[in-house]
Amino acid sequence: RSSGRRGQDVEMELAIFLEETLSNESKKVTFQVPQYNAAGQHVSNTTKSLNVKIPAGVTDGERIRLKGQGAPGVGGGANGDLYLTIRFAPHPKFDVEGENLIITLPLAPWELALGTEVAVPTLTGKINLKVPAGSQNG
Repeated sequence: RSSGRRGQDVEMELAIFLEETLSNESKKVTFQVPQYNAAGQHVSNTTKSLNVKIPAGVTDGERIRLKGQGAPGVGGGANGDLYLTIRFAPHPKFDVEGENLIITLPLAPWELALGTEVAVPTLTGKINLKVPAGSQNG
């Protein structure tokens, strides 16, 4: 008696906006799934669509596994998994370094020398940042 063969895993990249990392957003994902005959030979691809919940706080490059959403198994084998690699779409204001958002603020030399308070944009609004006197450029 032979057991079935597990289906192939499917991998894809999913581009998201930084704002989508703040809450559990759902995104529609469309991808190709290989189809095999009973002998295990690849015969075609089918298009599959899913609504995927993107967990809050996800990071660039993080992999999300969706069990059983890959290629179907052969001969009664289990389905493969779908792996999504998260990629952040470029943002007009922010760069991302690890889990940090980087923004460049234009400040005049006298603001650095004397100190100032500046409104800094964030993903959820603005915060006021106190720049101490004697701050350096960069």
